Amino acid sequence: MRPALALLALASALPVSAIDVGRVVSSEQDFAVNSWLVPTSHGIVVIDTQFTVAEANKLVEGMTRTRRPLEAIIITHPHPDHYNGTCQLLQFARVPVYATQATIDAIRASAESKRAQWKPTYGKDYPDTTCVPDHVAPRSGSVRIDGLEFQFRDYGPGEALGESITLVPALHAAFVGDLIYNQVHPWLAEGRSAQWLAQLDRLTKDMPADWTVYPGHGLSAGVAVIGAQRQYIIDFRAAIQAQLGPSGLAPDSTKRIVEGVRARHPGWPLEMLVPINAGAVAKELSGTGAQ
Repeated sequence: MRPALALLALASALPVSAIDVGRVVSSEQDFAVNSWLVPTSHGIVVIDTQFTVAEANKLVEGMTRTRRPLEAIIITHPHPDHYNGTCQLLQFARVPVYATQATIDAIRASAESKRAQWKPTYGKDYPDTTCVPDHVAPRSGSVRIDGLEFQFRDYGPGEALGESITLVPALHAAFVGDLIYNQVHPWLAEGRSAQWLAQLDRLTKDMPADWTVYPGHGLSAGVAVIGAQRQYIIDFRAAIQAQLGPSGLAPDSTKRIVEGVRARHPGWPLEMLVPINAGAVAKELSGTGAQ
């Protein structure tokens, strides 16, 4: 599958309110991950930076085509499909890279183990170095970047070990990282689906009804996408619970669960995650998984 590239068509003289947020999305092989290009008064802020060298190069290409300078980078959480391309963007322009302290710590702790995990599969397309964010985003506060206010909220562990969202009131926009997968099978393999549900309840309260949600995977949407994500997780947990025995899931039970999930969501990207998720959520519900 070739990567789809949605680029901004911008004129630098336009006011922020008249400019759309741009999206660069990777191939499914590279986890169908989004990078968002957020217009500021004169430039662009990139939120999340892709997984592989090739996809990061396409992100740089998208940045170049905006004809606007890169002002800053924001990393939403410590999964490498969201931060691996940071070094390539910094070659394009040396700018601040913001993330919560929890995300910074988790990137430092896991970057080399992730490289050891993925390098055999991706080879030269997996970056040899990691550029760790160098500016700590406030846990609950704001930063002005080129005239635009970015409000940060630290949501703690959920889909990843640390999750954060970034609110941009002037654009009525919420960049929520992997709190939301919009019509994309999510990553539940870290065994924190209950915490994720609690985060979604909080997100519902933090989001004005007329704002747009910009997810880590899938298209942007209205706030109803939060409820859809919540229902997916509830349904997945219920399917696991119904088949969970004293020894976990039997192989035939896992197969039925996977087939059921795929049947309810035909054609959704990242189907390969469903059997991985089934085992992880089974351990979570039985109390044997890592929290």
